[in-house]
Amino acid sequence: MEVTNSVRQISTISLLEEMEKKYKSIPIEAIVKQDILRQGIHFLKEVFEVTDPYKTKDYFIFSFDHIPLSELGDVKAPEEIKVSGGHFDLLPTVISTRNNPSSPYKVKKSSDGKPVLYLGETFLGNLEFPPLPAWYRHKTKNGKIPGEIAPVIEWGYLIYLTVFRNCQYFGKEEECAYCDINHNYRQQKNAGRPYTGVKDIEDILEVLSWIDSEDHTAKVYTITGGSVITSLKKKMKSIFI
Repeated sequence: MEVTNSVRQISTISLLEEMEKKYKSIPIEAIVKQDILRQGIHFLKEVFEVTDPYKTKDYFIFSFDHIPLSELGDVKAPEEIKVSGGHFDLLPTVISTRNNPSSPYKVKKSSDGKPVLYLGETFLGNLEFPPLPAWYRHKTKNGKIPGEIAPVIEWGYLIYLTVFRNCQYFGKEEECAYCDINHNYRQQKNAGRPYTGVKDIEDILEVLSWIDSEDHTAKVYTITGGSVITSLKKKMKSIFI
């Protein structure tokens, strides 16, 4: 059997228009979103000069980036973007950030200082960055910042509780090819960034108390983490979680 290498299809406006015509039952917003997730986003440095505070990536479980953190340089990318208008007259669409300096999808700064999205030379839409929750200003009694313990995504709607930021199934260089949970933990620690591997229930409850008293956007939460096959803090998986 002849083996051929699969090549990542290049993203162009004509390709998106072709997909829109071919899959008429699928909203163009979904088509554009999946392609941006596939290719990632290149943020030009000028974009980070915006004055309004916004929520940057918390790297809550995986990196999702196309390059290692050590090669990324500036880590001011927003957790997600919200794009609207542009060539396809997009309805407001939230898209998670996957950093990729080689992506054809580029975020630039417009003449009025606002972030905008381009595919090649085509204007795809105006952008918003997610707001920074007021309770992100706090620190727990143990000195943890909220984004380390109970970060929010989906424009603040979802509280993402990754209680264990590693996976015990495999060791270094043995992880599943599609998963970078262990690699992400290592690269965050190697970069000297605060990155809690096993979260304390006291920290979680403290951050949740701030959300309860100050937040009106968060509505749901997810409890997740890497696989536990032995024990954590001398507790079996069922007890720890």
